[in-house]
Amino acid sequence: MINSHETILLPISTLLWNANGLMQQKNELKAFLAVNNIDILLISESHLTTHSNFHIPGLLTYHCDHPDGTVHAGSSLIIKTNISHAVLPQFQTTSLQATNITISLNYVPTTISSVYCPPGHANKISDNDFTQYFKSLGNKFLSGGDFNSKHHIWRSRVTNTRGLSLYRSLLSNNSDPTYWPSHFNRVPDILDFFIHTLPNHINYNTTNLADFSEKRLETILPRSYHSPPMTTIFLNNVTIPTTQETRYLGVHLDSKLTLAYHIKTKRKSLNLKLNKMKHLLKSNLPLNSLNTKLVIYKQILHPSMTYGIQLWGTSKQSNIQKFQSFQSICLCHLTNAPWYVSNLTLHSDLKIPNIYTLASHCYKLFHKNTVNHPNPLISDLSSLTLPDNPTTSSKTKLAQGPPRPIIIKIYQ
Repeated sequence: MINSHETILLPISTLLWNANGLMQQKNELKAFLAVNNIDILLISESHLTTHSNFHIPGLLTYHCDHPDGTVHAGSSLIIKTNISHAVLPQFQTTSLQATNITISLNYVPTTISSVYCPPGHANKISDNDFTQYFKSLGNKFLSGGDFNSKHHIWRSRVTNTRGLSLYRSLLSNNSDPTYWPSHFNRVPDILDFFIHTLPNHINYNTTNLADFSEKRLETILPRSYHSPPMTTIFLNNVTIPTTQETRYLGVHLDSKLTLAYHIKTKRKSLNLKLNKMKHLLKSNLPLNSLNTKLVIYKQILHPSMTYGIQLWGTSKQSNIQKFQSFQSICLCHLTNAPWYVSNLTLHSDLKIPNIYTLASHCYKLFHKNTVNHPNPLISDLSSLTLPDNPTTSSKTKLAQGPPRPIIIKIYQ
C-alpha cells in the first residue's frame, strides 16, 4: 500500500517496544497508544506470521516475519493512517528482519525501519549482513529495534561479536550514525536502541516511558531538550569511552553534578577506614583518653570526609545526611555513649559542628577568599549573579534546572 507522499512539518512521536509477542497484548496496546498519542510504533519480536490478522482502527500495521514461517522473532511497524508514507521492501533473513517505510520529514525523504536480530549461533550475522541492511535504508534513515549487539560505544557493559560486527559496519559506511541507547543509568546491557542519520536541522530527543505489560517501552524524538545525542570521540584513532561519572582532583563528578555518586563512594571508603580504627576509638585504655580519640578522628577521618565540602555541600539533604550519620557513629564510638544519649548532645559536648553547619561555614569562607583573588576566573566565582548577566540571580537560575524531557517528538 502506498499513500500520497506529503512532507511532515508537525511534531511526530515514535516509540520503540520489544513486545515478545504482539497478539496477546493487543487490547492493552490499543489503550496505551490512545493515551500517549504515539504516531509511529517500532516493534521487535512481534511473533507474527503471514496468517496473522492484527488490526487496530486508525492505524496501519506492517510486519516482516521470520523466513521459516513460525511464530517467533520478526519485526512490526504501526503507523497512523493520516501520516503520509510509502511502504518499502522488507529486509528478511534468518539473522535480521526489518520492516521499512519512508516518510518525508521537513522535505527530507527518510526511511523508518523496525528491526529485530534473533540471538544464537544459528542466526549468526556478519559485518556484510549489517552493511547490506543499512545500504538498503538509503542516506537518511531512523532504524530502531533489538539488535542483540553489545558494544561499549552504546554503553553496554561488555562487547560481543555482534556488537563488533555492527560497529565495524557502521564505520565502513560513509554515514556518521548516532546511537540512542534506551536507558542511560541502568546496569543491564543495552540491546534495544536507535541508529539514525537524520540531518542536523531536524530537531529530536529521546526519553523513556514506564514499563508496559512487564515489557520495556522506549520513546524517541521529543521536543528540544538540549541534551545532545551521544557521539563517538576519537584520539589518535582510539575511541574515548564515555561514562556517567569521573574522578577529578579527588572528587567524583557525575553527569548531572548532583555529587550523589561522590558522597556514596566516599561513604563506603570511610566505612572501611572506620572498621580498621573501631577498636582504637572504642578503647578505654588509660593512654587512649577522649582527647586522644578526638585527635585521631579530627586528623584522619574528618579531613577525608570533608574534602571538597564546598562542592558537595550544595547537594540535597538526603545526600549530606550520609556524612552526618557517619560523623554521629564516630562520635558514639569514641565516647562509648549509651543509646539514650542524643547525637545533638554529643556534638554539643564535643564542640563539633554538624555537617550542615560546617558546609555553610566552609562555603562562606571560600566565597570570602575568592572576592579579592588576583585571578579573574576565580574572583568571578564570588559573584552573587551569573557572569555577564547581572540581572539574573544565580540561585533562581540554578533552581530552574534543565527542562524536563517530554514524549519524544521530531519537528521542523
